[in-house]
Amino acid sequence: MASPRAEDRLKSLGGVLARQGIFIAFIIFLAGFAIFSDKFLTAENLLTVVRQSAIIGVMAVGVTVVVIGGNLDLSVGSLLSFSTVMVVDLHDKIGAGPAILIMFAAALTIGAMNGLLVGVLRLNSLIVTLGMLSAIQGLTLIYSGGKNVDIVNQEETWFAIFGRGSILGVAKVHTQLVRVIDVSLTAGFESFTPQLVVSQLPVFVLLLKLLDYVVFGRQLGIF
Repeated sequence: MASPRAEDRLKSLGGVLARQGIFIAFIIFLAGFAIFSDKFLTAENLLTVVRQSAIIGVMAVGVTVVVIGGNLDLSVGSLLSFSTVMVVDLHDKIGAGPAILIMFAAALTIGAMNGLLVGVLRLNSLIVTLGMLSAIQGLTLIYSGGKNVDIVNQEETWFAIFGRGSILGVAKVHTQLVRVIDVSLTAGFESFTPQLVVSQLPVFVLLLKLLDYVVFGRQLGIF
């Protein structure tokens, strides 16, 4: 029979795993990939991961509120695809500004439909958003006609900076610094777009303020 001290230690360990299990698993996977792949911890790979995760990070902000409220939203990925196809298709037809406004209106309408079905009619969020996922995928296919959509002069559009630009020349400074330190890392930093990463920060701050100071956030009972 285990002693009381041993039982306390097991309970304490179980509590740590329950609270920090995801973080511990992340560290284990990180160490494993680093051991079995010599390219995993290179500057090029790490900066690529950070850049690609920026979009997911912004999406996660909205999903965080949904999860805190005790629901799920499986349709966000399909909604992102539909919004991208719509804004790119409309860009050359009506201009960047109107295209963005129409895209937001369409995305908000779809989100409102999810909210109506889950929040008002009290349907299961998992079932509703799973069905909406397929519906949005079909809507995207119908809208695009199964064809690729693109902007003719991508470099001339004013929102080309999103995902490609830099803030205060940070990318150029990093590139020059790497050329001095290690030429082999230059390609990795040249492909780094800090604007995309930095743009997450105001969204994260807005979420924290929303949950901390707004009545809606306080009602979620997190702070």
